[in-house]
Amino acid sequence: MAMTTATTRSAHAAINVTPLIDVLLVLLIIFMVIEPSAVHGLSAMAPQPSPRHREAPYPQSIVVTIEGNASAPAYALDGVPLQQSDLPEHLRQLVQQQGRTTLLVHASPGLDYADVTTVLNAGRAAGADNMALLTGADTARN
Repeated sequence: MAMTTATTRSAHAAINVTPLIDVLLVLLIIFMVIEPSAVHGLSAMAPQPSPRHREAPYPQSIVVTIEGNASAPAYALDGVPLQQSDLPEHLRQLVQQQGRTTLLVHASPGLDYADVTTVLNAGRAAGADNMALLTGADTARN
């Protein structure tokens, strides 16, 4: 009978990872099933403004519209077309007569920014304290 000694016998320890992988796969499947249902929230309708507010979203304001392209911009003050040279005087008259100090500028995308700054400088010289640039989303409410 052959006897093995402690020096010839080696202990080989190994972790069985198969159950761990099975648990991880089950958790992965559970999270994949839960994720699409967790994205859905409560459906709610946001309150809409009344038509009266849609017509005048910026009360007591002056709107200058610049349309066209960089070579031939066309100016309009509260919907009335006018020349660029007449713009400062008309702005000054509106600010003094009506007391409106908010200037809104809506410009076409193809214009030079110099045309917009000309209008903003004219508004500042006329006495408008508040000035803003209107985007497509702002004008869609009108």
